[in-house]
Amino acid sequence: GVPDPGECAGSGGATLNALLCVAEELASRAGLSTLSAEPLRSARLLMLHVGSSARGGAAHPTLPQALAPLPVAAAEEGCVSGVLWTLRAASRLFAAMPPGLVVASTDSLLLLPPPAGWIDFTDGAGAPAAGLVVAVPAPVALAASHGVCVPGGNGGAQLGRIAYRAGAEKLMQMADDGAVPVYTGLLWLSARAATALLELHAR
Repeated sequence: GVPDPGECAGSGGATLNALLCVAEELASRAGLSTLSAEPLRSARLLMLHVGSSARGGAAHPTLPQALAPLPVAAAEEGCVSGVLWTLRAASRLFAAMPPGLVVASTDSLLLLPPPAGWIDFTDGAGAPAAGLVVAVPAPVALAASHGVCVPGGNGGAQLGRIAYRAGAEKLMQMADDGAVPVYTGLLWLSARAATALLELHAR
């Protein structure tokens, strides 16, 4: 595991820090003596955000939430913790992904219908996508407490931004049959986008 670079790093800072550590490891395995993004261009990576310690009201008093045993109903599906559940979901969703980076949060548990390998890694016009986020429809009342995917200016499936804790009134304006797309904590970045993200560490 890779510890967060600081208490206030946030998920973005933690992702960048972990990506830097992975790039250093891949460069070392490739026999390079300096940091290079080149090995990232052909790698297929999965990064899990698992939290750091037990929280108030957690299912287990000492384990991080991601490692705590799930209820029996979940264990019957062959998973015993949030980490294993997330690994399983990501493996199904991104089995056919091209080189790139999957970032997954273990804070949410996705229930996937079979089959789940429906992700299109193009931009809708046939060109390779720079990245994508996984969202699920949720009622506005629930979505108001989470991140909602707001379409870009061109409409369609292009992501403009993720609005966190937006008011219910604002969300109703973009709702479809009372539901809006809620960000699940799963995203994929192409190898090119992951390489560009890595360049931020020097800025």
